[in-house]
Amino acid sequence: MEPVERDAVECRIRAALDENQFRLYYQPQHEPYTNRIVGAEALLRWHDPAAGVAEPVRFLRALELTGQIVPVGQWAFKQAAEDCQRWQRLGLPRLKLGLNVSPSQLSARDTEALALRVAELRGCCDLQLEISGLHLTAPPEGLLGALHTLRFAGADICVQDFGLDDSTHKRMWSLPVDAVKIHRSFIARMVAEPAVDEELAGMLMLARAFRLGSVAEGVETREQLDRVSELSCERTQGFFHEAPMPADQFEWLLRAESSTRPGRCPRTGRLVFDA
Repeated sequence: MEPVERDAVECRIRAALDENQFRLYYQPQHEPYTNRIVGAEALLRWHDPAAGVAEPVRFLRALELTGQIVPVGQWAFKQAAEDCQRWQRLGLPRLKLGLNVSPSQLSARDTEALALRVAELRGCCDLQLEISGLHLTAPPEGLLGALHTLRFAGADICVQDFGLDDSTHKRMWSLPVDAVKIHRSFIARMVAEPAVDEELAGMLMLARAFRLGSVAEGVETREQLDRVSELSCERTQGFFHEAPMPADQFEWLLRAESSTRPGRCPRTGRLVFDA
């Protein structure tokens, strides 16, 4: 990115923060056997008046290159805390909430600020910080110490993209990790490719051996859901259940889940109600 372009992008991101253009969307995570919502991943969206709603793949690199990942990340933690506190005041179920973090957010000074946010969230949800396993293959100086600090503050650490790098498997015992999130590419291929299915089974067995939680992301079919259930994966996430949604829609979904007579369609897994 050229300096002039970088300055322009940084100005746009600063303006987006000032004008409240960023939003958190929530994608539910389900307990496979009961299909009950037990958690969610908070996902950043940019409601750009000129370009429409943008997912992180379109602007995450710009956040990293301009250094704006830190203030935007701080905003995300603050917004997640406000949302979870509201849901608790409404008497909705306590959730395990996944929030993504980048190594860029985990300098000594920034980790201290995040630890305060973790402590704030601890009262209203079970916080799980998600970091890519690719960052843990050769972690930058201070990263593992930062993760230990955040765990001490009350957050679980989840390794995203689990399965893409064998070295993460080999180092698992030495990492400050509480859960793994199986990469969606394994879920997409496991039914059609027996070798992938066996590898997935091995990864989940490894997670249980280390007493780690497990999440399967990218679940899009009943067959995939049934298979990860058979393999005793703890949580499932994907479009088969629900797409990421704004906070108010997710709140409605939690209210529906908490009502006295909700059920789920056995074919789609989506909420239905008795008359």
